[in-house]
Amino acid sequence: MLEFENIKELKSIISDSKKKKTKHISVFQSVFRMILFLIAYGIIMVLVTIFTYNTFLHKAKIIKMPNVINKNFLESYMILHNLNLNVKVRLKNYNNIPYGVVVSQSVSPTKLVKEKRFIALTVSQGKSQIVLPSVSSNELEYRSLYIVIQIPNNLPPELKTNQNNTNLNVSVYISDENTYNNNLIYNETANLGDTIKIPVKATGKIKEKIFINKKLFLEREE
Repeated sequence: MLEFENIKELKSIISDSKKKKTKHISVFQSVFRMILFLIAYGIIMVLVTIFTYNTFLHKAKIIKMPNVINKNFLESYMILHNLNLNVKVRLKNYNNIPYGVVVSQSVSPTKLVKEKRFIALTVSQGKSQIVLPSVSSNELEYRSLYIVIQIPNNLPPELKTNQNNTNLNVSVYISDENTYNNNLIYNETANLGDTIKIPVKATGKIKEKIFINKKLFLEREE
């Protein structure tokens, strides 16, 4: 009878031990689930905050438009770039205005504009180029001119590849009315402050895309 009672007590002890162990595991699982929930909740709240800020709260910076008329184009470009404004260029021939001088700007000085806005600059190309008359069988009129590119002494950060900024890769693509269709006409290395002159013969208006270190530096029309 004593042995039976001992066995019964032993079974009771084992049963209680299992229950305690199961309870401990259950508590651990509950804590682990709570931690996972809090992490997931935190991530969701961060994403919601970022989305809300970018969508509803973030406002574009308002900038007072500077006056870049009569300034050198490269100086004007850096001024507008540092203000986080985008620049478009249109070249025109002016017999009495030197090459590279800004003649007009699409937004009047002192006017308030939002950052990232495109500002169109009209830049003097100097004296008119010679137009060659009917030099092909289909009577296209070609004009002979130089595409002049002035590499600035200071590059925007996104165009830099090293601290010395030497051996810059310069690529030029052009399109015109009949001959070129976004063709690569120049792909060489250059240094800061270099002036590049590329002779071309083209028909009608020329659209140029100039890349430095494979990143778009300037897009303009002549």
